[in-house]
Amino acid sequence: MTEILETGKVDWIRKLASRDGNSKEIVLSLELDSQRYEWREVNWESFLYDKLEDIYLPEAVYLDLLSRLIRKNMPS
Repeated sequence: MTEILETGKVDWIRKLASRDGNSKEIVLSLELDSQRYEWREVNWESFLYDKLEDIYLPEAVYLDLLSRLIRKNMPS
């Protein structure tokens, strides 16, 4: 199962990674859409490059935004 999940400006590819029939839990993986994003190194620093917007996002900023998104969407 692969779906494109568009949330704001970030395009994700959502894949079913595994399914546990006993506990009825599933594991999903989220990947950035490689048609839009790629990792690049500039001056020994990693950046996420947005091909459509032609912008570079520092890896630390991306990870911070991702952790906020995950915390915001976690069930209480």
